[in-house]
Amino acid sequence: MRIQRELLQNGKPYPFSFVITQEVLGDPRQELSGVISEAGLLAEGQIKLLNQTHLDVSFHLSGDMLYPCARCLKPTAFPCEFDYHETIDIPEDEQDEISILPAIEECLFVNEPFRVLCRPDCKGLCPRCGADLNDGPCDCPETEPETDPRMAALKALL
Repeated sequence: MRIQRELLQNGKPYPFSFVITQEVLGDPRQELSGVISEAGLLAEGQIKLLNQTHLDVSFHLSGDMLYPCARCLKPTAFPCEFDYHETIDIPEDEQDEISILPAIEECLFVNEPFRVLCRPDCKGLCPRCGADLNDGPCDCPETEPETDPRMAALKALL
């Protein structure tokens, strides 16, 4: 993920191709709700030095991320096909080697899906026992649980 700055001195775009794994991405603060699949994400693009403090980065990110289903929490593959193009500042501590990992992280954060379903008709989990309703009905009784007396007035409105 690091590119030697000396390769960028002539002002021409420098092509790159990397496979990003979960270990490389890290995400120590767990800002992403998904994880990169075993095959990884492929980042192919180019980087160009604009001046001493700015870079032009463009790439295409492809592969699968695994997200928990919004209803049943099963790990669900979500295809990633994202294009990214940005002018970024070169950090002062990266004068010899330039990392494009922050740009890849930003691309993932910006394009993270709001919710992922394992299938469109996912039935989710039982609110009482937590059983996966996609595997069949649970053993919970069909009767409604007793209403909290403090909520009786609200139930009367329904």
